[in-house]
Amino acid sequence: MVDPGRDYERTREEIADALLSYVDPDLGRPLVGRCMLREEIYSGPRASEAPDLLLLPGDPSDIFYGLSDFGSNRIWDDTYRYSGMHRDHGLLIAAGPGVKQGVVVQDASIVDLAPTVLHWMGCEVPADMDGRPLTSMLGAEHLAANPVRVGDRSSDGAARAAREYTLDEEREIMERLRDLGYLS
Repeated sequence: MVDPGRDYERTREEIADALLSYVDPDLGRPLVGRCMLREEIYSGPRASEAPDLLLLPGDPSDIFYGLSDFGSNRIWDDTYRYSGMHRDHGLLIAAGPGVKQGVVVQDASIVDLAPTVLHWMGCEVPADMDGRPLTSMLGAEHLAANPVRVGDRSSDGAARAAREYTLDEEREIMERLRDLGYLS
């Protein structure tokens, strides 16, 4: 643990540099291609709960432990199956009333999906929600009839307190996670 301040920043930089320069002896190449600071990705009142550093593999076919097989205590290991991996670029396909055909949406991010879905459902988009509704794929007539509505903040203390789990709900969640193998 390093307290916030100069030592924290220096330590985080040293760890990032070490991760970026590490060459796996079996592969003969670096595993980490990009090391991002949490503030480059997250914002909001709970951003401090995010990891200090987030890693992306150097080779998109690499899978970091925790995203593939269970049962290894190594950072890199052979897997018996490929269970998926995140990518920087995705695919968005939309169809329905108001959606323009053949539109390529520019500068979209995964955080834009939730506000887009809320807008399409006729709901307000919370003012503090990350992302934006992807309106460039919608026709002008549709947007005129269905303007984006921005609501109040979604993360006020009362709303968050109303979503807290009861002890029985928490026990059930923990039991389900244990049954799935996420907890021992």
